[in-house]
Amino acid sequence: MKIKNLEKKRAKLSSRIDGPGYRIRYVRYADDFLIGVKGNEDVCIKLKEELKEFLWDELKLRLDDKKTKITSATKSRATFLGANIKVNKSRTHDQPRSKKVKGSSRVVKRYPVGGIQLLVPLEYLTKKISGRRNLSYSWLPK
Repeated sequence: MKIKNLEKKRAKLSSRIDGPGYRIRYVRYADDFLIGVKGNEDVCIKLKEELKEFLWDELKLRLDDKKTKITSATKSRATFLGANIKVNKSRTHDQPRSKKVKGSSRVVKRYPVGGIQLLVPLEYLTKKISGRRNLSYSWLPK
């Protein structure tokens, strides 16, 4: 009964925290979680330390410093559950372009500035599912 009450309480909590000069969003899957911060690096460092203290003081869990990284999704990519996460930073430089016509720079598809892309490498997917049995993978390259 206590667990059900805690689950109900957790379900009411928001995955968004807005404050002066920053926005925080988070997502959790099993024991993995990703925290997205729109703000400066100081906010991220302070949040990481507070989270580390909370996890230890309240739940007796340790935050692994080797696995816990502060990454800029506009300068590089963050990884979560095998997917690479990146933020589009430019309307002109992040766009896929046509390669058919020599010298062409025709934009094939436009992404909004600040839009988030989830990029999952095909090798990762095939490796993850290749060990499973009783499934048909006729769409996979041989």
